[in-house]
Amino acid sequence: MKILITSGKGGVGKSTLTAMLGRILALSGKKVLIIDFDIALRTQDLMLGVAEKVVYDWFDVLAARCKPEDAILSVAEGGPDLL
Repeated sequence: MKILITSGKGGVGKSTLTAMLGRILALSGKKVLIIDFDIALRTQDLMLGVAEKVVYDWFDVLAARCKPEDAILSVAEGGPDLL
């Protein structure tokens, strides 16, 4: 299953919905990968409590500065992964 949460307007709750939905699905046993495509204003790392662990993001993967698996962070045991 793939879920895309998007909007052309900021401040409508996309990041909050994504973080909470990701946690709920992961806690229910689903394998979850959240990809935060907003390079200018990343928020998922902050909301999921891993901001200090971020070394690479998806743009680094596209620019071939790292392998995809190097950019994926495990948030917590039983939680979603983040790219």
